[in-house]
Amino acid sequence: MSRLLTAFGRMAASAALAACALAATSALAQRAISNTSNGNDNATPRSVLHLVNCEVDNTRANVDGAYSGGAADTCSRGAFAETVAQVQAIAADYNTAHQAANGYALQLVNTTADRMTLGDVASSGGLFGTVAGHDLGGDHVGLRFLNGAIGNFVMAFSGTYDDDVPGNALDTWSAYYLFDNVEIRPYGFDNIGTGLMNYKLFQDVERFDPSTGNTVTLRDSTTSLRVNQVSIYQLDREPVSSVPETGSLWLVGAGLAALAAARRRRVAARG
Repeated sequence: MSRLLTAFGRMAASAALAACALAATSALAQRAISNTSNGNDNATPRSVLHLVNCEVDNTRANVDGAYSGGAADTCSRGAFAETVAQVQAIAADYNTAHQAANGYALQLVNTTADRMTLGDVASSGGLFGTVAGHDLGGDHVGLRFLNGAIGNFVMAFSGTYDDDVPGNALDTWSAYYLFDNVEIRPYGFDNIGTGLMNYKLFQDVERFDPSTGNTVTLRDSTTSLRVNQVSIYQLDREPVSSVPETGSLWLVGAGLAALAAARRRRVAARG
């Protein structure tokens, strides 16, 4: 697979061929990466002081009333700034759960992400920029993909929030979203808003309302959340061999030899 940060032109030139390949891949293939700030759910919004968990529905797309993408395959959230170790960790957890069925494992290509930080007008690799009026540093960030790419990615969002404890410094946070086999289409590729992403960290939680006897779904978001950095890492698919390792083969062979020897001894004893 071509590296994301150095081969956008080559990937764009082969977009038609890659799109055909996507059609033959697993059900995890998704059409684009984009979303609304609330994840396209109907939960009642509520701000809370504590840092909420990630929610894969936060990457489920509905732009201008039209569905234009799919949710991330998994996510994780840390109460600290972005680290490569966490990118590797979410890939490792995903592999543990899926590589036996998929027949491949996702591996980080390199530790240099296509990154955008506070004050930038476009990401370092030129993949994305911000939407006017939704810059980095607010409680959400609006992204516009400037180029197309096909592959496997981890999107990492990082920033700060205020836990509302007087005298405390701002707390750092990060959230990671893994997409297995997706096509990123640049903004303007079609007429349903593909190429836009409006991100805000939240989680859906259920609460029992004793006054009505009903269970209601709330969409919690962290008060004073700030997004200061967005990074996109590329992952490669590495085939997972089903052939036993040499050590395992030796153990199997030794076990069979022992069984054969025991059988010969029993036959000799009966004779």
